[in-house]
Amino acid sequence: MLVGTGVAASTYPARRRPSRAVVRAESGGRFTVRIAAADIGTGARTVLTQIAADALGTTTDRVDVELGDSALPRAWIAGGSMGTASWGSAVAPACVDLRDQLGDRGGEVPADGLEVAFDTTEEFEGQAAFARHAFGAQFAEVRVDVDSGEVRVPRLLGIVGTAAALANAVHHATGIQVRDLPIRPDRLLG
Repeated sequence: MLVGTGVAASTYPARRRPSRAVVRAESGGRFTVRIAAADIGTGARTVLTQIAADALGTTTDRVDVELGDSALPRAWIAGGSMGTASWGSAVAPACVDLRDQLGDRGGEVPADGLEVAFDTTEEFEGQAAFARHAFGAQFAEVRVDVDSGEVRVPRLLGIVGTAAALANAVHHATGIQVRDLPIRPDRLLG
């Protein structure tokens, strides 16, 4: 077996879209965040709870997040890697504003609660000319059977750019640069 390692770099547009969040302080020290975001299994509820708790200066067990209902404050779709950035950009400032208002009141929450809303529409309209990108790196180790051309991947780190990292690892192991996918044994033999 020949062993090789490969690395690839990636970039992905970090898009954000306008969203609106409402955060409420309840008597008894609890907070409720409301936003029409969707958790499609990517952990949106968890990350929004963490964002809110951090901005409020509290613990996550005191924050309730309501989402997944179109009756809640408007939020962008869960797709294109823009959900958390879009939603968090509304949740965090709403929580900071609420925290500041509570501080002005000496931490006292009115009996009927205290609610703050934040809408990012104007903020995003003012930033339309700027490009934003997320960056990543992928690392792969491959083992190539010199007799059969079979490629095995015992270790792999990250998702975007994985194919490039594997192709670079195969190149490192064999000296053969494969530029078309899939990486087949016939391209490595002969």
